[in-house]
Amino acid sequence: MAIEPNTLAPEVLAKFPVFAELPEEQRIFLSYNLQLLRINAGQRIISSPVHDHLEFFVVSGSLAIELNAGEQRRVAADSELSSIQFEQFDSGFEIVAIEDTEYFSVHNELLELLHGRDDKSSEHYLTIQAGSDSHEIVHDFYQSLAKNRVTLPSLPELVKKISHLMSDDKLGANKLSQLIASDANITARLLRMANSPFYRGLIEITQLSDAITRLGLTTTRHLITAFTVKDATDSQLPNWIKKRQLKSWKNSIQLGALCYVLAKQCDRLVPEEAMLAGLLHNIGELPLLNFAAEHPYLEREPEILDEILADASSRVGAIILHKWNLPKALVTAVQHSDTWFFEPYESKPTLTDVLIVARLYSLTMHKSGVHCSSLPTFDQLPSYRKLCSGQMDPDATISILENAREQVAEMKALLNS
Repeated sequence: MAIEPNTLAPEVLAKFPVFAELPEEQRIFLSYNLQLLRINAGQRIISSPVHDHLEFFVVSGSLAIELNAGEQRRVAADSELSSIQFEQFDSGFEIVAIEDTEYFSVHNELLELLHGRDDKSSEHYLTIQAGSDSHEIVHDFYQSLAKNRVTLPSLPELVKKISHLMSDDKLGANKLSQLIASDANITARLLRMANSPFYRGLIEITQLSDAITRLGLTTTRHLITAFTVKDATDSQLPNWIKKRQLKSWKNSIQLGALCYVLAKQCDRLVPEEAMLAGLLHNIGELPLLNFAAEHPYLEREPEILDEILADASSRVGAIILHKWNLPKALVTAVQHSDTWFFEPYESKPTLTDVLIVARLYSLTMHKSGVHCSSLPTFDQLPSYRKLCSGQMDPDATISILENAREQVAEMKALLNS
């Protein structure tokens, strides 16, 4: 069986001393750029030049290093020797899996960079990370992020408090409303949402606790997260960056409304969570724009700024949402929002599928800074085919969005109020 790659959780990295001493943001950043590999018992890894300067870390299981002299060394998870550097040995050795084993490898240059032992930029690593065609600012951003010199947005305090309260099984609408009521703006927005056609009941609601009861606790938290993220921008930034932030927010409003409408057609998806995925799909642009503000020439070359944001925002956004401890499905959706041909193992529609289809629809219909000739067609998208495999046929998926223009416009108005 072939070795299968998978994602690596930051919590796994923290089990190894060399990574445990890193700040949390660096571990999250690193986890999105490493792969967890699996090898079956009895399979071998033959040493080669490609392994030079790599350090292997065993997550589960154990490996045996067979040297030419007949000596054998064992590397096992949760043991004193749980990692191995290839350069410690002469050429000609082999590694064999004693049992089914999971491991990952890290280039020594990156370890030096992360721990500040190498003041020079690791061009080799950054080229792989950012891509050889990426703008130099993207390379600089990743280097600063790896060295913990970039401040990522924090989860709004109100959302933190709500999440803490919601861990209480006895939490009720009255207790939650007491916390939310301190923010008049959020209170007004929740009341408008509860009385909107999307949630409207037989009577108009005027009390916050009644609005929370109608919306539900989870929906309330999703909505408050969406409402507060918009206000998390830095007022000290130059006007040309603020204008780009406003454009980013308008795009997120559009995607949030589209995702909500589309997810309502899928029984297993929560429309409010899909809406939140749309609203947060470009949150990675915030630290990138802060970083870009240090390069004033970009004001005169907006196409370069667009290129930088398109190149890195989805991965940076996933790192931010992971740090916020948001649901894995939401993090995955944001991470792959621009991966048109994304094909996960799930056979049923996911948040990622809804976000990808909604994003292509938005770009195609509104030509949002992307050349339509470079975009795929809907029937080329694996996500589109998954949505159609359920209750929606190929034509229905697009007609739902086109026929729901009024709903989308109303949701946009509510989110933008």
